[in-house]
Order: sequence, then C-alpha cells, then structure tokens
Amino acid sequence: MNGFLKQPDQQMEVVTSLSVVDANALHARGHFRTFGRNALLKYVGEMSRLFQMAFFVIIARRFGPAVLGNLTVLLMVGSAVGLFFGDLGINTVLIARMSSCDKEDRREKVSKVLSTALSCKVLLSLAALMLMSAGMYFTGSSHYWFEILAVAVISLGGLWLEFLTSIMNGVNRFGSEVWLRIAYRGLVFGIGTLFALFTPVTTDLMYMAVATLVVLTAAFVYIRRNLIYANFSFGLTAQISLLKESLPVWVTQLAQLTYLKFDVVILGLLHVAALETGWYAAAWKIVDVLTTIPSLLAMAALPLLSGASSKNSIATMVPKYLKIIYVLPFLFVLPLAIGADWIVHLLYGPDFSGTSRVLRILVWALVPIFIHTFLAVLSVATNRQSETARLATAVSVLGLLAAVWLVPREGYQSMATICLVANSFFALAMVYKFRNVAGSTQFSTAIKSLGSALLIEILCSYASPYVHPLVLIVAGTLVYLLTLLVVGVISAGNMKFMWQFAGGLLWNRVAAETSSL
Repeated sequence: MNGFLKQPDQQMEVVTSLSVVDANALHARGHFRTFGRNALLKYVGEMSRLFQMAFFVIIARRFGPAVLGNLTVLLMVGSAVGLFFGDLGINTVLIARMSSCDKEDRREKVSKVLSTALSCKVLLSLAALMLMSAGMYFTGSSHYWFEILAVAVISLGGLWLEFLTSIMNGVNRFGSEVWLRIAYRGLVFGIGTLFALFTPVTTDLMYMAVATLVVLTAAFVYIRRNLIYANFSFGLTAQISLLKESLPVWVTQLAQLTYLKFDVVILGLLHVAALETGWYAAAWKIVDVLTTIPSLLAMAALPLLSGASSKNSIATMVPKYLKIIYVLPFLFVLPLAIGADWIVHLLYGPDFSGTSRVLRILVWALVPIFIHTFLAVLSVATNRQSETARLATAVSVLGLLAAVWLVPREGYQSMATICLVANSFFALAMVYKFRNVAGSTQFSTAIKSLGSALLIEILCSYASPYVHPLVLIVAGTLVYLLTLLVVGVISAGNMKFMWQFAGGLLWNRVAAETSSL
C-alpha cells in the first residue's frame, strides 16, 4: 500500500522537475534571443564607424603620414582627457541603474537617475573642454587655436554620443541608438570625408565641430520629448553617490584603454618621430574599429545581466559566452594577420611601409580584449567592479613603465608588443578571478583555438609569395573553422546553439523583462 501511495508523489516530482527544466530552457532561449537582437542592433549602429575609417584613409592618402600622425595625436589627447575627466564610468553605471529599477514607478525612478547623471556630465564636460584644449596645445601637434578647439568639440561629441546612447540602452531603445549613431557619424565624419577631398584640414575640422553640436542637440531634444524626461538635478548627495559607484568602473576603463587608445599619445610624449607615429596610427585605426565589436556585445548583455532576473541571466549566458569569445576573435584576427601587407597597401598606399609590421602584432591584442571587455561589464553586474579596478590598474602601470623603458630603445614597434602583452595578462587574470561565475576557465578551448590560429598564420606566411593574399585570407579562415571542428572545439551542439543565436538576431522580439518604458 505504501509503495502504491508513493507512485503519485513520484509522478508529481517527475512532472515538476520536467517543468523546471522546460522553464529554464525557455528562460535561457529568451535571454539569448534578447541578447542576439540587442547585439545585432548595436552592430548595425557600429557599422557607421566606417565613416570614421574613411575619413582617416582620405586624410592619410591626401596629406600623408605626418599630418595623419599630428591629427591622431590631437584626437587621442581629446580622447584621453575625455576618459579621465569627461566620463568617470558614469555611462556603464547609468545603464545598470536604469535597468535595475523596479517596475513600480519605474519611469519616475529612471528619470531621477538620469537627471543626476546629466548634471554630472555637464560639469565634467566643461572641465574636460578646457583641459583638452590645453593638452592639445602643449603637444605641439597644432599651433592654430581654431583647429584645437574644433578637435576638442569633436572629442567631446564622442563622449556625449556614448552618454546619449547609454540612455537609450537604459530604456531598451536600441533601435533609436542605431539611428543616432548613423546620423552622427554620417553627418560628422561622412560629410567630413567629402570635405577632406577638396578643402584644407582646418576647414574640414571646423565643419565637423559645427555638425557635432547640431546632431547632438537634436538627439537630446528627441530623448527628452519622446523617451524619458530629464531635468538638471545638482543634488550634491546624489552626485557623490553616483560618482562613488562609477569610480571603480572608470579606473578599469582607463586601464583597459591604456593601449589601443592612449598608445599613440604615449608615442607622442616619448617624442617618436611624426612619420613613425603616423605609421603606428594607421595600424591602430584598423584595429580600433574592430575593438567596438567586443564592446558592443558586452554592452548589449549588460541590461540583461542587471535586470530583475539577473541571477538566472548570469548563470545562463556567462559560461557559453566565455567559450564563444575564445573562438570568435580569431575570425577577425586571422584575415588581418594573414593579409596585413595587402590590406595596408590597399587602404593607405605605398607611403605606409612601416604599418603592416605593427598591424601583425597589434591585431592579436583583439583576442584578450574580447575576453576582458565582457568580464569587466560582468563585474559591474555582480558588484565586483572594485576588484577589477585594482587588477586593471596594476597591469596598466606595469605596461606604462615597460613603454617608457622599451620604446626609446627598441623603437615604435615595441609599443604594439607591450599592448599585446598587457592586454593578455589582464585577460588571463580576469578569467581566473571570475572562474566561479563562468563555471570554469575553459583553458582547453582557449589553447586549441589559439594554437590552431597561430599554426594557420605560420603556414600562410610561407605560402604568401605564391598565393594571392585574398585567397590566403579566405582559405586560412575556412581551415581555422575546420580545424576547430576536428579538435572538438566546435560540435553539433555548438552549431545548434549558434543557429538559435542567429535566429535571435534575425526575428525574435526583445524579452519582456527588458521592455521599454
């Protein structure tokens, strides 16, 4: 009798467990579809960086490496000062705060958070504008104040673009972000490229500065009228609270961007020749365009990781994502590493003979950047940004000391090696620190992917005198994927997951827990 009575209970337990499994599967599928759609929208928006790339290519081909080097130093000073004094990590914390607001009275809470961030941003921008102008003047890259002020406004425009798109992320309006990025870069850099074909650099920069102010003003008016109302709130207590939470994020961002952002500035401060700085800047610009991919993937995931169901999201997304970023970067690294000479000549012409050597080293830094960019965002979602900040600072300081020691002795190319080594150390340390969140370090996958890519690049280097670079690029990439299948990194299950992910990119709606206001 007792055995008979237990049967319904056992059946109920089985049904309940199956229901839990189905619920978890649906939850995972919904989050990856959401992440996929968000990532696609961000990718479409970031494609507008091609306007920036075109601008630098035209400047390089028309005015030569020396002018490109000086202009890049000015822009990097603006970027450096902006990151030091114009951002302070506010954007990332703003998204996390807005996404984590309770549904009850959410509009009012989000508006209050945004108002505090907006007032901080205005004050920081005023200070940054003065510091940018002074810093650009003292580099000696330009002695014309019209050029300096124009570049300062363009640099501030980039900061405000990211701030306004962060607001759109916080209210889950990724579609609006796409149009803003396209409009901003199209009108500023796209038309600026046309100006560069026919006008002096100074005239071109003046147009770009005016276009920056017009586009961003229109975008702010649109956000305030159609998305979320924000007023200027200069409450000292709220601002201090926001800055206190943002400070570790800011420190981490500075350390992460020491290389591939500040490295050109470092070359300028170490008095590297303008010609060599221009060669380095040309390689840097190619890689810099690709660094937006890990950034946009990480920021697409942040609203999910910071939402009401963040624990389930983290458990679902992080382990699989870590495995993906051990494989995905090489699809960008291999083509550039294999065809560096051909790509540089195609883009910049014969005057940039020193660029391809830098590009072959610098492009491999994309691999660790993919890894630590996502894990840094994860640290914000798990409230562990202070740990990441301390680690990033230590690695950055060691890297800067190495640059000061090596660049004057070994030349400008050593800056690329330092960039690669510093990013690699930081990525390894982050993987180890967050191994409990990711389930494991998954170093087996990393070693197989890296070993396969290195072997293919070596083989392609021997074949390069006999085969056209474009053929080598395509063949090398396909062989890499085939090798991953042979060594077991890619399986049928992974292919099924990627198919589901692609479906999320193309036709699935955003999940309910991140719905807009």
